[in-house]
Amino acid sequence: MDRFDFMRSVLRGASVSAREQLKKLKFPRSIREALQAALHRQVRLTDKQLTAAVGCLSGISAVTIKASDGRLGVNAVLTDGGELIAGLIPAGLVCAPLGAKELAFRVEPASAAENTTLRELVGTIAGEIARAVWGPLLFQKSKNRHPAFVEREGDLLRVDLRTVSEVRAAMAQRATAMMIDALVVTRITAEDGALCLVLGLQGMP
Repeated sequence: MDRFDFMRSVLRGASVSAREQLKKLKFPRSIREALQAALHRQVRLTDKQLTAAVGCLSGISAVTIKASDGRLGVNAVLTDGGELIAGLIPAGLVCAPLGAKELAFRVEPASAAENTTLRELVGTIAGEIARAVWGPLLFQKSKNRHPAFVEREGDLLRVDLRTVSEVRAAMAQRATAMMIDALVVTRITAEDGALCLVLGLQGMP
């Protein structure tokens, strides 16, 4: 079985042992270890990490992100002198085989979903999520990190992680694209002090 056949079997939900098959593949060691670790892996993006990431946005002069009680609290002072106070509640997760890797956040108050800066902030958080999930696979590291594309649907903000610049570049390579497609987020929650992601392999419990 070559590496492409293996990844296809994962996507079809094959019953073979992923750990045993990974040992037989000729991926670089760092890639094999990343996939193995993802079988039962949890990633925490702390308040400090998220605050630092969104603090670089051009429309924000000061900001704090705080995770608690199932939501990300956003408290920002804008460069135009305005204020942005909102809550982001994880409200949807779609990781389709060979398709979207989409996250959704419900915005409180709903009117804040119209705010352009908040949409850029969600796009930036999406970039941090993508790098936390697929970091070892993202061979193109960019210092100029542009927010992912965010769509608004009422009080929901949706973002496809494939629109993150490093992910888009990595998926231009067939083997890497298949690994990104297999390694997915299975659950996302906002707990005290961090946004928590549970990772797994597509089609496997």
